[in-house]
Amino acid sequence: VDPGASVPRHKHSVEETVYMFEGTIWADIDGQRYTVTPHDSVLFPAGVPHAWGNAGEGVATMLWIFSGPDPFADSVYLEGQPPNEQE
Repeated sequence: VDPGASVPRHKHSVEETVYMFEGTIWADIDGQRYTVTPHDSVLFPAGVPHAWGNAGEGVATMLWIFSGPDPFADSVYLEGQPPNEQE
């Protein structure tokens, strides 16, 4: 994830988990903001509004685990626009 990239507040019907390899992201889960750094993990619970973005000056590398078949089709955006890229 490039520096400054972010995903606006949204929610899903399933949970998702992130494990950080390098870089730093911020994660907002239902209004609580967290800093996620290498070797940390974060769980976004099903149905809970959340947002995240790259908080560092370098690229953030992470493993993203989504508990459903299609994270983009299952997303309901509560603010902003969905990301243009689906990689």
